[in-house]
Amino acid sequence: MAEVPIIAKTCPACDRERTPSAAECPFCGVVYERYRPRLPAEALTPIESPASKTVRLSLAQRERFLDCAAQALEAGLSVQQFVSGPALVAFPAGLRAALHSALEADKTFARALADAQVIDGAAAALLVAGETQGKLPAALRTLARRYRAARETRRRTLLALAYPTFLFVAASLVLPLPTLVTRGVGAYTSAAIPPVALVTALYVAVLVVLPRLPATTLRSLKAVLVRVPILSTLARYRATATFAETLGAGIAAGLPIRLGVQLSADATDHPRIAPHKGRILTDLDRGARLAEALEGLGFFAPEDLALVHHGEQVGKLDEVLPRMAEDHERRARTLTITLVVVAGLVVSAAVVLLLAISIIDGFSSYMQTLEKSVDGLFLDL
Repeated sequence: MAEVPIIAKTCPACDRERTPSAAECPFCGVVYERYRPRLPAEALTPIESPASKTVRLSLAQRERFLDCAAQALEAGLSVQQFVSGPALVAFPAGLRAALHSALEADKTFARALADAQVIDGAAAALLVAGETQGKLPAALRTLARRYRAARETRRRTLLALAYPTFLFVAASLVLPLPTLVTRGVGAYTSAAIPPVALVTALYVAVLVVLPRLPATTLRSLKAVLVRVPILSTLARYRATATFAETLGAGIAAGLPIRLGVQLSADATDHPRIAPHKGRILTDLDRGARLAEALEGLGFFAPEDLALVHHGEQVGKLDEVLPRMAEDHERRARTLTITLVVVAGLVVSAAVVLLLAISIIDGFSSYMQTLEKSVDGLFLDL
């Protein structure tokens, strides 16, 4: 385990938990370095930072876990009692151990779930807002609904991709059939198997390998994908929706704007927002309004900035931001469906064209082979 030098386990100003790598408190904004003279020497010694235990849960498992946790807390159980109870028997054994270890280290429930990578950054930010306001069960149910919606979206996407995938696989098996007659089984197998293997490898990579990649690798991959024209628009919609939803939930929970912006920027994990959140926070510290601080980032659309500005004027950011999040989520969903439909049409058209060409070419080859056979028969006679 690596040793990480930190000032203290908690913030010296507000006494809340701090992470080893943080330079300032996310709750009160104090810079830890300024408190060095006030702390005893032993507080500055390195401490061991235990490696976080990662637990792999599917979307359905995350949804069930969050629903179970919400029900337990609403019934009056504490987080520790829920983790120690029988409900976690239905989940991977490592989940109970990871949560126990985190809670024994006096971590919050949101931090424990985030460290185990049970939830993503946006979900962790919403849980922090729920914990701060004392509405953790409601936040857990909100996250369960989010994972349920994500699971439904993935199901619909897979169903939409099923038809073009079936056409492609069928074409891969049908188009080389003339080769089976003219050149034999080996030639047919060599022509038919590679396309089917390629489709299988793509599905395995997207559905199995990609979700299990380390966060740093996914972040690097995302930084490349957001430069692709259409995918960059889709990523912008989703990042804006995540930022608005998380910030709206934070404001509704009573979090300070500065902390809400910090959590929301981290939740987006977008290369044009998260790494540059310091610019927004600096503008807010200088007295700028939220809309002005976001405008300086050069990422958000003018109409979104106008909505934020109006929400600030009337004091209803907690109502404006969720509506803005729903609008961008709807745009992202529409664009995703459009891409899938267009891809399906392109694949279908290509399969039909190739099938027609293959049939004509195969029939021509068959006739040529038949003609040679007839000629040879007459020569023998």
